[in-house]
Amino acid sequence: MAASDAVFVSNSQATMLDQTSVAVSLALFDTPNTMAEPKPPVYRALMALKPDGLALGRWATDAGLARNYFNGLEKHGNPSQDVVDALLSAISATRADYERSLEHAKQTDSEFVLSEVVGIARGSRDTRMAIFGDEPLPPVPLVGSAIGGDFGSVEEHIELTELYYGQVLDYVSRPDFLAKDPQAYALRIVGESMVPALKPGHEVWVSPREGVGIGDTVIVQLRGGTDQDQGVKMVLVKELVRRSSEYVELRQYNPPTMFRVEIARVAAMHKVKGARY
Repeated sequence: MAASDAVFVSNSQATMLDQTSVAVSLALFDTPNTMAEPKPPVYRALMALKPDGLALGRWATDAGLARNYFNGLEKHGNPSQDVVDALLSAISATRADYERSLEHAKQTDSEFVLSEVVGIARGSRDTRMAIFGDEPLPPVPLVGSAIGGDFGSVEEHIELTELYYGQVLDYVSRPDFLAKDPQAYALRIVGESMVPALKPGHEVWVSPREGVGIGDTVIVQLRGGTDQDQGVKMVLVKELVRRSSEYVELRQYNPPTMFRVEIARVAAMHKVKGARY
């Protein structure tokens, strides 16, 4: 199935999104000026790591910065190490990722990153070159999944899912929106807790690298379990409602309920990027 046929489920909606229309309607703060002279290497290095579809204003606020922060960075390119670390953390990138990107940016005087609007037109080749070179995008592994019982009390009917990261059932096509995430994977929905957005049999694409936001459908990997060595993880497939330093609050659709998970129990949280039958 082509990437353009994907059913996007972030922001709690099983809605077909046209990436071009989204990009064209970006706010002023979220659109780099591509007609200016080449940007500072630091700016270009960060833009090369920016997940597709993430608005600059959103990235800045997720990092605890002013929404228009990138306007100044685009001109001056002199962020502190703490600011760089905050921006990297917001998109789940590492310092090593940044250093490699910065070295590449310093080796060329040409523009390394286009605006998000232009990136839609040229993004397919640019993102392939960024991670996978000039080769066709490799497929995404479809990992095993099973209903894992209940989270919390039985009376709450909060559905758990077992993921078998060491068990690859198949490989599915990699959409362009996962071209920057070599760690992406797919799983098959087996329960009914997220109906009508996600139904049993849906296959969803998941990005461990892209930052998550309120309203996104997420895979929350829980700590603990006796089968860690066998690559079995207990996860919650839910909507992210709220997050704090102490807990994450999640929403389940069927039966409808909201609940909290202590942050100490959360091993990782991955963003669901899209789904298909």
